[in-house]
Amino acid sequence: MNAVVFASVLYETALIKGLHMKFQKPHIRFAFALGLFGASIAAAESSEDSVEMTLPVPELPVDLWSKQRLAPEPVEDGLRLRDTGSGAFNDASFWQIHFDAELPYGRKMLSFDVSVASNHAPLWGEQLLQPMIDGKEAAPALDDTGMPSFEKVIANDGKGFITVPQGGAAKTITLDIPKTTTRLSSFAFMTAGATGFDMTLSDFKIVAWPEQDNRVFAPNPLATSLGFLPGHPQTVLIEWPGFDPSVETEPNNAIVRLSGRGGDSDISVPLPRRLSTASGSAVSRITLNLDPGSYTLTAPGIGPKSIEGKTSFQVASDSSALARMRDEAWGAFYWITAGPNGPFPDAHPQDAAAKVFESEGTRDVSGGWYDAGDYGKYTVNGSWAVALMLLTGLNAPDALEHSISPLAGASDKPDWIDVAVAQLDWLAKMQGPDGGVNHKATTREWPLLDIAPHDDFAVKYFMPVSSTATADFAATMALGARVLARYDPARAERFKVAAERALLWLDANPGLIMIERLYDESAYGGPYIDSDDSDERFFALASWAALTQSSEAIAAAESQLNTRLEVLNASKNSTYWGQVDLLGMWALYSIRDVLSEDGARTVQGSLQSAAHKWRVLQQRSAWLLPMADDEGYPWGSNGTLATVGWHWLMWSNASGDDNFARAAKAMLPYFHGRNPLGQTYVTNAVGVRNPHLRPVVSGAIELPPGFIAGGANSMDLAGDPTSGAILGQPPLRMFVDDKESYATNEVAINWQSAWALYASLLMSMR
Repeated sequence: MNAVVFASVLYETALIKGLHMKFQKPHIRFAFALGLFGASIAAAESSEDSVEMTLPVPELPVDLWSKQRLAPEPVEDGLRLRDTGSGAFNDASFWQIHFDAELPYGRKMLSFDVSVASNHAPLWGEQLLQPMIDGKEAAPALDDTGMPSFEKVIANDGKGFITVPQGGAAKTITLDIPKTTTRLSSFAFMTAGATGFDMTLSDFKIVAWPEQDNRVFAPNPLATSLGFLPGHPQTVLIEWPGFDPSVETEPNNAIVRLSGRGGDSDISVPLPRRLSTASGSAVSRITLNLDPGSYTLTAPGIGPKSIEGKTSFQVASDSSALARMRDEAWGAFYWITAGPNGPFPDAHPQDAAAKVFESEGTRDVSGGWYDAGDYGKYTVNGSWAVALMLLTGLNAPDALEHSISPLAGASDKPDWIDVAVAQLDWLAKMQGPDGGVNHKATTREWPLLDIAPHDDFAVKYFMPVSSTATADFAATMALGARVLARYDPARAERFKVAAERALLWLDANPGLIMIERLYDESAYGGPYIDSDDSDERFFALASWAALTQSSEAIAAAESQLNTRLEVLNASKNSTYWGQVDLLGMWALYSIRDVLSEDGARTVQGSLQSAAHKWRVLQQRSAWLLPMADDEGYPWGSNGTLATVGWHWLMWSNASGDDNFARAAKAMLPYFHGRNPLGQTYVTNAVGVRNPHLRPVVSGAIELPPGFIAGGANSMDLAGDPTSGAILGQPPLRMFVDDKESYATNEVAINWQSAWALYASLLMSMR
């Protein structure tokens, strides 16, 4: 049992969760524990029923919010956090102790002692720390009268804080752990501001009253909350909790009952031969061929502690659900549009005079899209998001000939162009007089999660130039100029001039120029840092060639094709804001008729190869996803998957190969509940309800439908305060629908763009 030490004479052995656990004989420490908690534990009749487990701190935690002020140091049975800076630390930091301890089934508490030095002077009332167990704010355990063992002070944002101990004595804190929790992943805490911050946490332990775990588990049939659509594969997946494929089973199949139109029928389903590493579960697949209507699928229990499980789903008679999904996905852009064309026309007046970093000058950065759940704006990500739209408009324009509410009728141009122009006009403001493009416009600190747009008056900073921002800008302006030449020649010409100036700057600055991750100990928003700008420079050359179609520009882009193809192959076709080679290939594909024969062959080969390799991965995946089963899932994995879907449909449209359209259609149910969590990842009545999105959390707007959440993230939780709830879980289970979860449940323009375009292409190829 990792990190768990029993502290007394052991006298009885019990089998709990398949592990031999030894119960402690009563000890003087139990007299304390029971006196404090005993009456609140229904299953505990005496101290003899309890088990105490000490929890050594396995290693010193790090400041996950990188505030660089509090330093951890080991002390006996715990750790000390001490301010190493000067002056008041009027800020919060976030810490996480990874206990990774297995626990018995039954009621239990986490206990620890907390003390502060005499010079510790709190700045936020009497707040000391906000405690969290496995990513959720922890509640006080109950004392022997049924009352909370201590009172938390509630901050303005609703968070509950332990108060500063008085009189210099240590204070024992006892926190409730749910009865069904059988693994303690982490204890985390956010610190409150103080002068002379100096706090010690020690003597961590679990007090538990084990019970026999008589729970039963049902198989988990998974379909789609959207309904199976006409022309789309009807595939239901079944998870079998507790089933171990390595153990021989007789019979080796299960009889599943399908009820609905036409009565009941039994289907024999082979039990899986292996566990999916991505979900940590055994998964079966059923492919159906059903007429429109309502259906219920019932799977039998497998094993002694299993009962039957069922799911209900619809087979649609038309594509109206898909059309609604598409329209809501595009409509979401309205709610993150700044300036007069969005829902907050008077918000952020400071954007019109953003302060140029380390200068007395100001610049206008008003308008455009808010990047994600905050109010920052980023050239790299903003360029990526609008470039996907422009490349679709160049290569599959018919897919975008639909109205977008509330923008319908705003001009005589297709509605999607009005959406894109709002961002393109903002991007144009990010270019300086010498042609270089600034990386981002953000505040020094993140705004509080409950800050509404019209209440956010923090100074916006116009941050330094980077070569990746300049190259992405050059590419996007060139693509915008080509698309708009037909609809708005004057704007198209301005964009062309801006792209050319950016290219000249890149020629004059051939090496990587990148912003710092931190300035004066602050991040100034998301970094979007990149250690290699060669892919962005290729994207810029390819897009300039697509615009001008001059022999010189084409030759410059083609000279890099073989190198970029090697990079794509080596990265397994990685495609996101930091790896844009595939976007450069799509830019060149739009002028394939004027490329050299070798150039056209390389471009088309690269696009086909990416589509094919992702399809092979999907065919091997238990979850029908274009990811290797043993791969981790990155930040914004839903955006990654939607981008693959976009590419499949773009290539199916270009090549006429319907296999790739079928692959894209087969993936759609994943976003609507056919995943290990049964989670619909779109904001709607049955989907995500608590996205990390400040206009919603603050109450400035009601939750709009159509946003896609970031999704499962097993690779970079970056101090997410809810991460304790998912640490150690299989990759596809590392998501939580919580407003605090910026690493899994934030919205962002890069994956929203991919999601909207995926939906448009699906609808056009139905």
